[in-house]
Amino acid sequence: MDRETESAALAVPDDDDTTLAIAAPETEIDPVPRKRKLRGRHKTKRILIAAEKRTQLKANNPFFGMTQMNCANACTRESCVVSHRGYCAHPYKGGLQRLDQNDLAAINRLNDAKVFLGPPKRI
Repeated sequence: MDRETESAALAVPDDDDTTLAIAAPETEIDPVPRKRKLRGRHKTKRILIAAEKRTQLKANNPFFGMTQMNCANACTRESCVVSHRGYCAHPYKGGLQRLDQNDLAAINRLNDAKVFLGPPKRI
């Protein structure tokens, strides 16, 4: 046998019956409506107090006088109100040094100072 007759013998005959008929579904499935995504975040609104009023709220507050640019009135060269050491640990100037980043009392004072100052404002 030569190649043409061999390939013709192995060829599959074309049948029109090889197409599959797709049956219509007996019950229709309703598409599930998509849920809408919430736009924006639903946060509780924070009441912002002006910097002048925040510093005047409590005169006995250790952070009295602290603003975004200036340290508190009780800060001196020997002791900072936040770190209780000889360096400035103002929240917007540099924060705590590595030595005090494991001191829970200093971390709590830093967080209290951040709450006292509120969110940073662009100048």
